[in-house]
Amino acid sequence: MILNLGCGRLPVEGAVNIDVVQFGSADLLADVTKPLPFKDNSVDGIYMIHVFEHMERPYEVIRELWRVLKPGGFLHLQVPHSSNIIGIGDFGHYRTFNFSSLHDYLTNLSYISRGKYMFRTELNELWWYKINSFKHPYLKFKSGMTRSKYAWILYPLCWIINKLIKLSPVAFERGWWWMVGGADELVWRGIKL
Repeated sequence: MILNLGCGRLPVEGAVNIDVVQFGSADLLADVTKPLPFKDNSVDGIYMIHVFEHMERPYEVIRELWRVLKPGGFLHLQVPHSSNIIGIGDFGHYRTFNFSSLHDYLTNLSYISRGKYMFRTELNELWWYKINSFKHPYLKFKSGMTRSKYAWILYPLCWIINKLIKLSPVAFERGWWWMVGGADELVWRGIKL
């Protein structure tokens, strides 16, 4: 069983699509800030795409997600990068994230983990801009986004900048992010230990 928490208007194929309100695509209504209606160690994977930044108490949400995940199950988070001006200016965002935020807090011992290792990082990358966000590299949406007829103009630039960021995300964050207007988002996937 795969969960897509905070599905909004973009349900994921093969997942139980969950949101706090019905947008017409949720299979189940539930609030991720409260205990989820799943047993301990019963879920194979969880997607949270631009939802985690809306959590007032993210450490409590992580503990609940960890509770329902099976050992070896994945947690896939996509969140705004700290250089994303849209992410900073959104009233509903409690925070943005840098390249090491999720990796450092979710894979090391911290106040979040309460003395145990929770996850190991499987994927940690920055994306400058996802010109092909409708064609997601890790999952398939049931319906949703359409491509602008002008997207092809930006595709080469996106490809080049994304490749440069992947060479050294830390150098991007500490040095040249301002030259390209920052990064769009951070994508992190961890495996429950």
